[in-house]
Amino acid sequence: MRRLHLVFAIVVVTAFLSAFLAERRRPAAPPGDELYAPAGAPLEPLRLARGEHAVRGVVTDHLGRPEKGVSVQLTALAPLPTLEPLFFDSTDATGGFELSGVPAGSFELLLLAPGVPTATREIAVPLAEDLRLALGVPYPELKPAPDLARTTVEGLISAPPELGPPRDLGGYEVLLRPRDDEARWHGAVERRTETAAGGRFRFEGLAVADYDLSVLPGWAAGGSWPALATLALDAAALLRAQEEPESRALSLELSVGELEGRLVDPSGEAIEGALLRLRAVGDPPERAWPAATTDADGRFLLFDLPAGPTGKLYNVSVHAGAARRETEIEVRPGLRRTVALGELDTRPEGD
Repeated sequence: MRRLHLVFAIVVVTAFLSAFLAERRRPAAPPGDELYAPAGAPLEPLRLARGEHAVRGVVTDHLGRPEKGVSVQLTALAPLPTLEPLFFDSTDATGGFELSGVPAGSFELLLLAPGVPTATREIAVPLAEDLRLALGVPYPELKPAPDLARTTVEGLISAPPELGPPRDLGGYEVLLRPRDDEARWHGAVERRTETAAGGRFRFEGLAVADYDLSVLPGWAAGGSWPALATLALDAAALLRAQEEPESRALSLELSVGELEGRLVDPSGEAIEGALLRLRAVGDPPERAWPAATTDADGRFLLFDLPAGPTGKLYNVSVHAGAARRETEIEVRPGLRRTVALGELDTRPEGD
C-alpha cells in the first residue's frame, strides 16, 4: 500500500515538471499579441452611394447678366438612400454650374451671393432641361456715416422763485437722451452729468443731434424718473450754439411744487420721527419717493415734486407709532401747500 502511494506521487510530480519545461521552451509572443487578434483580410474602402443625374444651369443677376461666384446648394427635402444629401458648386465666369451624382428626388436649391437676398427654389430631379436662375435686386447701399460735429453745452437749473429763498441746487443729474435712431446715426449717445454748486452743468464734446433733456433729483441718478424739468434740444440749435458761444447757455426752471405740514398728538405735542411716504396718484407702486421723517418740532417738508404745467395729484401716508393716516393733495408748480393731517394718537389701542 505504501509503495502504491509512492508511485502515485512520482507520477504527479513528473506531469507537473513536464508541463513546466514545455512552457519554458515556447517562444515569447510579441508585445500586444495577447490583446489583439491576428489581422485578417483588409476591408473594402467605403464607397458613398451616388445618384446618376446631373443638375446644370446658369445664374444671372437681376438684369440678366451672367453672375460669377454664386454659391449653388442643393439639399434633399426627404431622406435619400445615400450618404450624400448635400450638393454644392459655384458659378463660373459664364454663370454656369453643374452638380453631378444627384439621385432622383425632391430638392431645395439655394443661391447665395454677397449683397443679394438669398434665392430658393424647389426642383424635382431628373430635370427636363437645364435651369436658368436669376438673382434678386441687390440690397441698397448703406449711406455713409455723416461727419460728426461736436459742441459744448452749458446750462443752469433754478427753482421757482415763489418757493422762497434760493437753495443750493448742486448734486442734481442732467440727462441727455438721443431722440431717435436718426440722432444716434449722427453719433449721439446717452450722456449724464451732475450739477455743480448753484445748479450749473456742462457737456463737452457733445455730438450735434436731437436730444431730450431731463433734470433728475440726486437720489434718482442713473435712472430716468422723476423728471423735474424737461427740454427738447434740436441739432439746429446746437449748431447755432457752436457758432455763437454766448448762446450755449441753457436756463431751466424746475417745474416743481412742495408740501409741508406739522404732526401733533391729541395733547398738541409735536410728533418727532413720524414716517411719511409719497407717491403720485396713478403711478405704479414701485415709483415712490424716498421716505421722510418729521423733525423735533413735528414738521416736514417734501420738495422737488414734479407738478407738470397744471398740477399733479399725490398720495401722502403717515406712520406715527400706532397711528396711520393717508390723504391726497394736489401739488401745483411753484407753490408750497400745507398738508392737513389732523391730530394723531400714537398710543396703541387700550392705552
